[in-house]
Amino acid sequence: MSSQVLLDTGVLGLVTHPSDDAEPRECKKRLRDLLEKGFSVYVPEIADYELRRKLLHLSKTKSVQRLDQLKSRIGYIPITTQTMLSSGRTRVKLGLQPLTKKSSIVR
Repeated sequence: MSSQVLLDTGVLGLVTHPSDDAEPRECKKRLRDLLEKGFSVYVPEIADYELRRKLLHLSKTKSVQRLDQLKSRIGYIPITTQTMLSSGRTRVKLGLQPLTKKSSIVR
């Protein structure tokens, strides 16, 4: 059984970013490395929704296309009601704080 990795919106935003700056480039490299090592990598539907909404708001159509291409190459996890309910409980148990305006997903 392979290890599984879920991409959050921050990583997803960097991986779909067209820039060749150090941070997006390193993130893309790490994703390739994970896939080459046999990890199963997934885009959660909620992360897709959050990033897509932001990209569309900013008229970043090429990034939306890259997001669609990425989803067609790696796994995708749809949202269910049970997933949403357990996610909220898990965040509280882990003591995770809500995202703030400072934690931007698109650069």
